[in-house]
Amino acid sequence: GVETEVKVKTSIEIENNLLNWLSKEEPVSDSNLLMFNRELYVERIFTRLKSNDVSNQIALCGEYGSGKTSILNIVCSRLETESWLTLRIDNWGRDSNTLGKQILNMMLTKASEKFDISALQPLPSNYQ
Repeated sequence: GVETEVKVKTSIEIENNLLNWLSKEEPVSDSNLLMFNRELYVERIFTRLKSNDVSNQIALCGEYGSGKTSILNIVCSRLETESWLTLRIDNWGRDSNTLGKQILNMMLTKASEKFDISALQPLPSNYQ
């Protein structure tokens, strides 16, 4: 089994976090600001992605403002602390005819932050 550490917050901390979240209505990047037991989702996704025993495909669905981006922010942050490369791809408003090339360029740019990828630089031109 996987052991999960869950912090117990005081009612004042919970109330202050809730008021802060309600006033901003934007995703959080600090796991201490997660509410509504979302840290359990973070832990489950993180553990699943690191496991070699199961598929790494995950669907995270929910209504606008339900915390999907906050969960992803924290999962990505935790993975990056363990030397994973993470890449956020937002397809909204992108040209579907060149989407593959755009994603490949983003992947190469992100990988170049950690590795020498000079041999791969001409790769996106092959997808024109």
